[in-house]
Amino acid sequence: MGLAASLQYWRDAFFSDVIFSHIKNKNVSNDIDYVAFPTRIVNIDLGYRFIQHVIERYFSNTIELAGQENLSEYSPDFLTSYQTDLYFS
Repeated sequence: MGLAASLQYWRDAFFSDVIFSHIKNKNVSNDIDYVAFPTRIVNIDLGYRFIQHVIERYFSNTIELAGQENLSEYSPDFLTSYQTDLYFS
């Protein structure tokens, strides 16, 4: 179960999209929290559209927060992870 919110902004050829997700993961068969998947994810996309060439170029940044390796009390929380991609379309 989760919740996601998105905010998009366009100005001329520039655009951005920010998405925040909060997810509560649970194995309903065993009634155990599924902690390996992060509970918070932030996606930040920034781009530019070359209107005369109908080409878009944008960066997509993903930040994953609050994950854990397993349910053991000795299992450390994952560090925040980042992923950045560059797209052309």
